Amino acid sequence: MKNLSNDNSADFKIKIIQSGNIKSFSLTESNLNTQFRELYAPLIKELKLSKKDIFFTNDQGKALNNIDLNLPLFKIIEKFGNKINLYYEKIM
Repeated sequence: MKNLSNDNSADFKIKIIQSGNIKSFSLTESNLNTQFRELYAPLIKELKLSKKDIFFTNDQGKALNNIDLNLPLFKIIEKFGNKINLYYEKIM
C-alpha cells in the first residue's frame, strides 16, 4: 500500500455534486483505520438525506455500488481512490 501519511495528496475528498461543496478529510496514521461510516453518517445527517437519496461515483464517473460502510478508509481508498463524488436527489 502507498504510504499515504507522507503524500501531499493524502486527503480523502468527497465532492458533493449538487451543491459543489468538497468535504476533505486529512489522512493520518491514526485515522486510516477509521470506518467509512464515521465520515459518511455525519455528512448524510448534515445534508438531511437518507441512503436512498444518494449514490457515489469515483473520479472517472463510474458508479460505486454497495460501498461497505464498515470498511476502513485505507480499504476504501485502495478500492475506489481518494476522490469520491456524492450525487443526491431528494426522493419523496
